[in-house]
Amino acid sequence: MAKKQFIREQLGLSQQQLADYLGISRALLSLVEADERSLPTNASMKETQLIQAIQHDAQEPLLQLVQFTTQQNESFQKILLQRKAEVVYELALAKRKLKKLELQYQQAVKALHTANYLLNHLPIGAKNKLDKLWLELLVKESMQKLEVCGETAQQKLQLKIELLEKEMALLLEKIM
Repeated sequence: MAKKQFIREQLGLSQQQLADYLGISRALLSLVEADERSLPTNASMKETQLIQAIQHDAQEPLLQLVQFTTQQNESFQKILLQRKAEVVYELALAKRKLKKLELQYQQAVKALHTANYLLNHLPIGAKNKLDKLWLELLVKESMQKLEVCGETAQQKLQLKIELLEKEMALLLEKIM
């Protein structure tokens, strides 16, 4: 297929339309497309302008795609940075909560041991009944605290911390 015919097809022009633009007859264009003749200099210059325009037009969508992709990447980077800030905050909260749970657990264990020791060494007598009730209440409250801040709660929180740390590593990888 000759170059002129390709140009015509790209632009959806008839032979007559392209010939008119190039300033030649339709018959001459037909011969040129059949590679039997060459274009005059003026027509050849116009043809070159058409080819450049077609190439520019073909590159425009590519440039738009590059710009769009760049904008998408910038938006994605902003989202990643925002999520990184959220993960940093969540991670700090989770670590703080884990320390608090560990402290509460230690306090509850200490209170439970202390209350049990005192209950086992409480002298028998009417005056000690209030002490016994208070110590039994302390045992009950300590057991409830142990359920809330015990190993299961700490393990769940530790798992959350590990997941957040892994997410942070992935985010840092994507942001770099």
